[in-house]
Amino acid sequence: MTGSFSKNDFNVFFDVGNHGAGNGGEVLALDVTTKRFTRRVPNCFVTFSAGTQTIANIPTALTEYDDGTAIRRRTVSLLGYTQFRLHVGVNVTAVGGALGVQYSLDAGVNWNGLDNGTAATNSTLTQSIAVSGSFVTAWATINTAARINDILLRPTSVGGDGAEDPTVTIYMMEVR
Repeated sequence: MTGSFSKNDFNVFFDVGNHGAGNGGEVLALDVTTKRFTRRVPNCFVTFSAGTQTIANIPTALTEYDDGTAIRRRTVSLLGYTQFRLHVGVNVTAVGGALGVQYSLDAGVNWNGLDNGTAATNSTLTQSIAVSGSFVTAWATINTAARINDILLRPTSVGGDGAEDPTVTIYMMEVR
């Protein structure tokens, strides 16, 4: 058993086994106000892209995020998590462009929005890349069907004009 201190809503965490977006475990958190322990899954991050990456000719149609360097799909466990939000850094913008997340239950044959569960659509939660800066979205609810072990996620882009080349410095998802 290990311990750590945090400035979150709980002050002390004790590891009670494997946890994270790969294991779906829990921690014991001591609420210093009520002086009670609560079991909870800690927040975890899924990084799709880090470092300066250019999306060449970002298309209008919904498509898998493509910076030309690697496939950004990730297999993770969302078991025990109910919400997600995006962290995005933008250097060069694309008017109308936005980033989101989809999940697949069949190894990438079909894709659904992570929050709405609708086939062949983006997540309702997206981050515009029309303005440069660092952004953190609001929290959105993960679709119930996606709250399983070994779920395949992919980052998406949409709303470009087929000519603009936006530059993204970070593209990740936080889950809780």
